[in-house]
Amino acid sequence: TTRRRMTALVQIDEKLQHATEPKQRFGSLRFPSSKAAPARWLSVPIPRGTSHERLQSVSKELRKMMTGDDPRCVWNLPPPSAVISVTGGAQSLELTDKQKLVFRHGLQSAATRAKAWIFDGGTNYGVMELVGKTMQDSPGLPCIGVAPWGVVHKHENMLEQIEKKKYPGLVFAYDGQSEHEAKSREDRSEVRVALDPHHSHFILVDDGFEGFDAFQGEIALRAELDRVP
Repeated sequence: TTRRRMTALVQIDEKLQHATEPKQRFGSLRFPSSKAAPARWLSVPIPRGTSHERLQSVSKELRKMMTGDDPRCVWNLPPPSAVISVTGGAQSLELTDKQKLVFRHGLQSAATRAKAWIFDGGTNYGVMELVGKTMQDSPGLPCIGVAPWGVVHKHENMLEQIEKKKYPGLVFAYDGQSEHEAKSREDRSEVRVALDPHHSHFILVDDGFEGFDAFQGEIALRAELDRVP
């Protein structure tokens, strides 16, 4: 199954001149635990081994879609003066209240002064959860999670609902759960992680792998997105 998906993704990547399929691969997520406006998401096929030149091209196309310079998937974000990229583990984050306060103040202050976009891994664990909770108090500053599509819980449901409705921009009620542990090699494809309810946007990178094996499939594209345009 994984091999067939990889073949299909390579064919898509060779045929498409743009990063994504706008009629099928973007929408919005409403988190039951959040009172914020629905988060916007899009998925993009990036087979592993994609050339650096191709990644640069995809990154440029995505930025156009995010800022409204492209009519397909318009997020209408103001172009950033800077990008703040936060990297950290998805394990439980043990910080004192004082340390959390210092982190939140520093991130909010830097992002506000620089009018920056925030990039991180977008899942509901560790430093990414802390980033989301921090930036929810700073409306107007995008907090963008870049995560592997194949490990996101309910990604199949997100795509299925869009395909059934046949129109973009659908709001999906998202109540994803995380299942981190794979008890055996056969269980690896069943591993799932939940998206963080406090992020405003998500870019979900589809490299054809499912579950645990999808981890790190987003890294190459995120490295390009982290660059200041």
